Amino acid sequence: MPFRFDVDLVVIKKKYLFEWKLLNHMVVTFILLIILEAMFLFYQNEIVFSKEFLLDFYLTLSVVLVTGAVWHLKSHGKDIKSPHLGMMTGMTLGMQSGMMVGIILGAIDGFFVGALITMVIAASLGATGGSCSGVAGILEGLMAGSMGGIMGAMTGAMLLDDLLWFMPPFMILNFIIMFGLIYMVYREAAESKGGLHVSPPGFPRFFLFNLLALSLLTLAVNLAQHIPGNHGGMIH
Repeated sequence: MPFRFDVDLVVIKKKYLFEWKLLNHMVVTFILLIILEAMFLFYQNEIVFSKEFLLDFYLTLSVVLVTGAVWHLKSHGKDIKSPHLGMMTGMTLGMQSGMMVGIILGAIDGFFVGALITMVIAASLGATGGSCSGVAGILEGLMAGSMGGIMGAMTGAMLLDDLLWFMPPFMILNFIIMFGLIYMVYREAAESKGGLHVSPPGFPRFFLFNLLALSLLTLAVNLAQHIPGNHGGMIH
């Protein structure tokens, strides 16, 4: 049958109701967080469109992408029965969160601090993502998170001069991977079950969760800059 835009679009939106709502929340949350960061820099009489702001831009994008993927996974996780899929989700969350966050922290705070902070965060996220398939998924997430955190921080520390040229294609690739993870979880946990099993997340809770995560990460980055002997990164 030929595609009817008006009818089929409604069917598609209903079929992907959770994902559609989550995507809207992610876009609006990202825009609001960027506006808040720009207002803060303006209030501090700093240059808004600076190298540091661009790094904050990518860090915010990374946090929102990872949070959306984790939120989607935890909402559907109880319906995931395949151990291989659970290991894949743990590996993807651990590796990509480590790479995306680590490359920024490595550029700002240097390799040691960036790797240390990101390794802990990414391993925790990877273990959380893989927990739906038991011990194997948790181990996969821990391994991928530790590797991704170290590799991401190493990349950021090594590409200081060319980092802003490297980031656009790097983030596009991570964007594809994270949304591929969301689609993979949907196919296994929702579509194969014949319908939607969870309600879309409320925007206030989703936004506040992202704001808290970004604030804690920013606080850790700023505190790390004052550690005696830490002279790595472009901010020092």
